[in-house]
Amino acid sequence: MDLRQTSRLGVEARMKANSRRAAALVRLRSMAESGQGADALAWLLRECQSDPALLRLHVWRVSQAIYGTSDTTARRQVARTAEWCRARDVDPATANLSWLLDERTKGCLLYTSPSPRDRSVS
Repeated sequence: MDLRQTSRLGVEARMKANSRRAAALVRLRSMAESGQGADALAWLLRECQSDPALLRLHVWRVSQAIYGTSDTTARRQVARTAEWCRARDVDPATANLSWLLDERTKGCLLYTSPSPRDRSVS
């Protein structure tokens, strides 16, 4: 495989991931509009387990989709979250779910498989 083919495959993969992220935002908005807004974030986190590309969704866009907030309000909320997490070098416009979950959980991964200890308990 030459460099052009590899580059083309990378572009295609990015486009597919962007499409899945856009579809997730549409689904979140649809859930919110149909009265399922309380379940929307839980749905998104479950989806992230099978599609880690969704972790690159910007937090402010998720806020807009679920709560219908304006750009300014959503980004202000992300800035407050960054302050709460003591994350000083975070741009509210580019903070994504991966960053939020990492900061909130002190590095625990969202999409890890159960440990052998967890499997033996069930």
